[in-house]
Amino acid sequence: MLTGELPANGPPVRTVPSTPKLPADYYLQNFNTLLDFVFSNYRHLLNEEERHFYHAFNHLVTDSQRLYVRLASRSSEFIRCKSLHYPEIQQTGKTVTNLIDSGFLSIAEASDASEWVSIFTRADLAEVLPAPLKDKQVDASVLQAQDLFGQSPLALLMANHTIVKTRYRATLQCYRLLFFGNLQQDFSAFVLRDLGKRSYEPYPIDHTNLPFTSRRQIEAYLHYYHCCDVYESVKTQGTEALVEIQRSLPLLQADDRTLSRRLAKLSNRIARQLERCNALDEASEIYRTTRRPPARERLARIAHKRGNTAQAFALCQEIEADPGDAEELMFAQQFSTRLAKTGSINYVGETTVKPPMQRLKLEKLSLPVELECALHYAKEGKCFYVENALVGGMFGLATWDILFAPIAGAFFHPFQSAPADFQESDFYSQRESLFEKRFSQINNGLLAELALDNFHYKYGIANPLVSWQRLDRQLLTLALKRISTPDWLHLFDYLCKDIRNNRSGLPDLVFFPDTGGYRFIEVKGPGDRLQKNQLRWMQHFEQGNIEYSVALIEYSLDSASREY
Repeated sequence: MLTGELPANGPPVRTVPSTPKLPADYYLQNFNTLLDFVFSNYRHLLNEEERHFYHAFNHLVTDSQRLYVRLASRSSEFIRCKSLHYPEIQQTGKTVTNLIDSGFLSIAEASDASEWVSIFTRADLAEVLPAPLKDKQVDASVLQAQDLFGQSPLALLMANHTIVKTRYRATLQCYRLLFFGNLQQDFSAFVLRDLGKRSYEPYPIDHTNLPFTSRRQIEAYLHYYHCCDVYESVKTQGTEALVEIQRSLPLLQADDRTLSRRLAKLSNRIARQLERCNALDEASEIYRTTRRPPARERLARIAHKRGNTAQAFALCQEIEADPGDAEELMFAQQFSTRLAKTGSINYVGETTVKPPMQRLKLEKLSLPVELECALHYAKEGKCFYVENALVGGMFGLATWDILFAPIAGAFFHPFQSAPADFQESDFYSQRESLFEKRFSQINNGLLAELALDNFHYKYGIANPLVSWQRLDRQLLTLALKRISTPDWLHLFDYLCKDIRNNRSGLPDLVFFPDTGGYRFIEVKGPGDRLQKNQLRWMQHFEQGNIEYSVALIEYSLDSASREY
């Protein structure tokens, strides 16, 4: 069978509740939850405007609060009042006036027309323009230049429509940052939870180890996200614009690993874009400041590109002596071997893994190549298309309580699918004693109990390692029966030491022959090549005598030419 078909003993049988009906002003309740959390925990770090906003908002009447939250949630800060209609808000016009009087909205200015003209439809614009629209987009200068009945179309537009601007958007951004710890998440997290679309582990919130401890730190995060937005808007504009972004980045914060990691990652993106512009000096300067993989790899490649083999090799040796992660180490070994072929350096690296290959000639079906291959092996046993889901999922189920352990600073808001340091290099070392104890329990035969119990009781709860839609009880039970405890421990040990890099790269299929045993199978269609993370896993398989192979797929000529 293939993963995706639900056997009789698949996911736990649960009564699926109907989609809950949210209160009409659910968004206001969520907004207040966020505001209260931030004000309660970070009042001493808020500036005067942010504190004023909290008190002023709480003094608004309910309908004014509702309308402000509705408007502040829109992507544009400018709104046409004619378009406003919310069933739960009475007398919208009066409410708009109240928000203007209390300073939460302001009347849009003609000088801001370049920012608000896009909120009007072509039909709206056609009413005030003397000539038919030709361009898809109309800018403010066109509206100002033309004349109709002695007035500019811009003036007519403003006379016919009340246009307001939502205020305090920067303040709201700060509140959102302090609640979520990032600006990727927003109020949709509340809605998905309330609708039952996404469930989270009920971990305790650590109010004593919140991520922000100073105003300087908050400003650095806000500036970092501003730089991210600027980078996306100017990344194709050449060297000068890219260098300017790098210069404007906040300084690395030695006491804030999360911000330092994000800054280094953005710097590497900027440097890589500079490489594409052939600004190698500028790119190299940035790479030397970050040290985050793949910075040293890129420096070695730049040195080689410039013909400086000795410098490239020295960088590879530096990486081998102190690798940032397994991927960086593999690069250093492979690139050193490549440099040695020039004859200018001496290097004897580790033997490159040579995976066992099996060529299969299949009839082309209207299926992904992995599923076609799984169908082939299913003739001789059970074959599942799992990729990273089996090993990662089994590890996530077996160590569930460790992943969500109350480590200082790991959990600080209720919408985390992973601890805050999940991507950090010291994730394992922070929990080493817990993992070692768990591995001892697994070695004593508790893996099946741990994994299957959590599969039943935690089903559907967000876990960064568990893909619920790709796991079922039949697969887990068979894998626990066929894959030995020492093999599981060998797989888990490699995965947990560098989860960020090693949670991917596992083979596409797991095959359980009717004759017994198991084998991991990586499927490669015509033109596909093994990736670095796949080769690393295969090297680890060989170190643990875990059976695996690579299936090289070829299609028969008659089926390849058939039309579907």
